[in-house]
Amino acid sequence: MKWLLLVIINISVFAQSEPCNIINEINKDKWISISSKIESFEAPFYLTRKELLSIVSPEYISYSNLMNELELILVKSNLLINSNNIDLSFGPFQMKTSFILNTLKSVPNNKIEDQVLKRIKNNRVLVASDIDYLNKIENQWKILRFFEFNNYKIYEKFSLEGLYTMYNRGGALKNKTIFSKIKCKDLAYEDWCAEFLKLLLGI
Repeated sequence: MKWLLLVIINISVFAQSEPCNIINEINKDKWISISSKIESFEAPFYLTRKELLSIVSPEYISYSNLMNELELILVKSNLLINSNNIDLSFGPFQMKTSFILNTLKSVPNNKIEDQVLKRIKNNRVLVASDIDYLNKIENQWKILRFFEFNNYKIYEKFSLEGLYTMYNRGGALKNKTIFSKIKCKDLAYEDWCAEFLKLLLGI
């Protein structure tokens, strides 16, 4: 699996390396499409849909179908051999398996209507057959809503930026670092989130 991980790293190096104005133009239809799609998804607990989407917007806009296919192979292989050596992200919102499990662990059972997610929560484990289900954008949205629910106190204290940092680095007080997947400007994850939210609010 090491060779596959190297391929994924090499592909990611070249992701979103065009000038920012070209990236924005290329992705305009993508933003319009996702803005329309999330209107059919369940509403967040306290944010607007576009605010919730902004939490994952840098990951979503730098998402590559090709790289995701490789990531899915690696994630499934890792689960099949019951290894915890690699905690790789996957799907349109680039969620790690540990993030999914920890998020479901923290949310109350009565907030989960999805039977697959409820089973994963109760079993406290993912199996390879779960990954295709969790790879779907509508199901990653459900996980994202639970992340929002679990971190209301972070939002109260630090507003949206606290949720941005929490999602990207697992703690609201962690220092900002450059988000390397988008290379047209040296911005932190939180700054990209704020920039993309402005763009989303204009759609």
